[in-house]
Amino acid sequence: MDDPDFEPKPVAWLVHVSGDGKLLGIQGTHEISAKEQERKKPRAMPKVFSLPREKSVTSGGEDK
Repeated sequence: MDDPDFEPKPVAWLVHVSGDGKLLGIQGTHEISAKEQERKKPRAMPKVFSLPREKSVTSGGEDK
């Protein structure tokens, strides 16, 4: 059963940071799927990760 607090989202870049906040590196997640490889000009697509669901913003300025 899926967790309702999370949703699948494409993430193009992972930023690695140390415990004290120093940048350790940046890593791309782009992959070329088997279906894309069959095309003339295959495109790399970002990998999909399970991320916390974003709160929906209403037009009253308050979260519900």
